[in-house]
Amino acid sequence: MKKKILRIYFLLLTLSLFIPLESFYAENDSVIHNANEKYKRHVLTLDYISRKTNSSKYFLNMAKNYCDSMLEVGQDSAWAEAFKEKIELTLVTCENNMNHRIQLFPYFNGLPFFMGFADDAIEYAYDHSLEQLFNTTFIKIHNGPLSAANISSIVTRRDCDDEMFEIVKQTVMGSTDHYVITNDDLVRILGKQKAMDITNGEFDSVSYNLICEEFYLENLGIFDVSNLDQIDEKIWLVETRFSTYSPNLGLSEAVFSRGFCQDKIGVIGLNLLLLIIECILLISLISVIDEMLIKFFRTRKFLTLKKNLAQFWKKLKFVSICFAAPTLLSLVMIYSVSYLSPDPTDHYLESISIIWVIALTLGMSIIPTFLNLFFNQ
Repeated sequence: MKKKILRIYFLLLTLSLFIPLESFYAENDSVIHNANEKYKRHVLTLDYISRKTNSSKYFLNMAKNYCDSMLEVGQDSAWAEAFKEKIELTLVTCENNMNHRIQLFPYFNGLPFFMGFADDAIEYAYDHSLEQLFNTTFIKIHNGPLSAANISSIVTRRDCDDEMFEIVKQTVMGSTDHYVITNDDLVRILGKQKAMDITNGEFDSVSYNLICEEFYLENLGIFDVSNLDQIDEKIWLVETRFSTYSPNLGLSEAVFSRGFCQDKIGVIGLNLLLLIIECILLISLISVIDEMLIKFFRTRKFLTLKKNLAQFWKKLKFVSICFAAPTLLSLVMIYSVSYLSPDPTDHYLESISIIWVIALTLGMSIIPTFLNLFFNQ
């Protein structure tokens, strides 16, 4: 038995000598390189989003964490270290801003525009990007919003899946005055393969000339969309572009816009409702147990199960009213003083910031207190 094991061992050892180590190292280098590029892309994405959200502390700290991940990989350590220092400088510079001093400050004026609570985050991101693009002025063809221009256009993509691309095309057709040339028209003019190449973002002047000739166009509008980055399927950054092609002048300089969204599906809805119900049940249960203990210490007797259940039901109704009313009133008071809300980049000691904090504190404390006194009476 021992001889058989030794033979197998030597056979495996001999075979391992013929396995090229270069392929192993090459594959390992490729994995490290891909991880480094992904982390670097995430850092740049989060840096862009933070600049569009008044240097949001949340996104800056996320970018900082990805810089640490790059340092662990060790390929672009100098770049990661420099970018991390830049982020830390931004955090120090903004530490006295209202949005850094008050954790939930963005929510005091409503839900942030970049959060998606119902649909897919990528759809919200494209909606924001396209909305900005449609409002852009493209003087070459129209002295007004791009959406109001009377021009024939095609829609192309780079990194965008079929479902999202179809939604983008429907949005362009429904929200602009452009005549969008359909895929059937492109196949008829160019053939199936060329039409597919053009749709997937390949530039081909010959094909563009054929389209312009077919529709008698001086300028052909070109919408181009692409996913730039996604972080853990939770944060999406996308880009939309518009340019024109002329048989005489060629391709014009493009205007573009970017959109981003953070997926918050499930945060508001069933989870929040369950949390509220759990809080009400827990407070009611604690109240009943407290009364049971007081009753026992006074009379040395426990109430019957029926009486305990009746008492629990009574407490449940009372706690529900006392929990819901102040909560709703607090929300009303928060948004009623939102017109006093300072800018996120304002210093926390500025007069407008102090006035807002005082108004918010009075509104959230005094009115619910008066109501509690009213109910107690």
